[in-house]
Parts: sequence; structure tokens; C-alpha cells
Amino acid sequence: SSGINAEYGGDTGRIKQTGDHGSVLDITEARLTDSGLYTCTATNSKSSDTAQAHIIVQDQPQKCPSGRKSDSGFTPCTNCEIGTYQPETGQSSCIACPTGQTTDTEGATSQSQCHDENTPCAAGTFSQSGLQPCEVCNTGTYQDGTGQKTCKQCKANTYQDHTGSKDCTACPQGQTTNGKTGSKSKNDCK
Repeated sequence: SSGINAEYGGDTGRIKQTGDHGSVLDITEARLTDSGLYTCTATNSKSSDTAQAHIIVQDQPQKCPSGRKSDSGFTPCTNCEIGTYQPETGQSSCIACPTGQTTDTEGATSQSQCHDENTPCAAGTFSQSGLQPCEVCNTGTYQDGTGQKTCKQCKANTYQDHTGSKDCTACPQGQTTNGKTGSKSKNDCK
């Protein structure tokens, strides 16, 4: 015959050739397992030729969770910047905190996380200026004051196994840290 006949290998129920003036690979209800190398062989009365295409089927994009955004509102997403928040899913932008307010971290999900920019750090937190945004104190440290620039190491015979703490826990009666300060675990008490 004088026409061109094109054939694709694969599941002929869902993967087939369509088109009146050429050939189109049509994969309906694509599945991750449809990824792979596809070969098209076109033949006419004179000759035949083949072409290959590597098809990658990806997971359906997911909506960005609250506190995150992207140009499309779908994955991949980035955190809302400090000073912004986003309570909804699937958004392409974040909402700025009211004038004079900011957030402690990226990825805020509620306007309630906005606070005055010159607010002192709470107990259990610190920052270079002593003002928000603040970081939580690490394990083995605490901060019992507000507006502080550092955290204090747990004293000998105490420990703190949580971050963001206002105090340290005394070793069980009769046990000590053997003079060690900054203990991060009850296991340091012997």
C-alpha cells in the first residue's frame, strides 16, 4: 500500500496509535509502570523506519500544604518566607504579616504566628539581638529569662533532654553527672 503504517509496542488496550495525518502515541489512564522505552516502526511499500522515545510517567502533583507555596500551587513547594504565612493548601503565594510584625520561622500556617518585630525572646529561646525571631535552646541547655542572647548550660548533676527548655532536671537522688555540665540525657546521671 502507498500509506504509512505505524505501530507501537505495549498494552494495546490503553496504549495505541491515533491520528489521521501522522502518528500520535496515546496512553490513556497513564500508570507509573507505563514508563519505559517505546519504539515506533513506520513502514510503507518502499521501506521502514523506526524511532524511539523514552517516556517517563510521574506521580500526579500534590497540592502544596499550608505554610508552603509554588508557582502552580502543586509540588514541588517551598516554605513561606519569614514574615509571611499561608493557612490554605495549594497556594501560589503567601500572605504578609501585618505591618510591623514577623514570624519566628519559615513555613508559618496562621496569622496567629505573626508577632511584633521587637518582641523579646521568650524563656527557652534566644537570638543574637535577644528579640524575635528566636531559636530554641538545644538539649543540655536552658534559658529561664526573656530577651536573652544565649542559652545557659545545665549545671552539674542536672540534665535537659528537650529543646526550648526553661530549666534543667535534677539527677535522681543519689546520682551525679560526676561534675559534667551541659548533660543532655538522664543516662549522664550515674
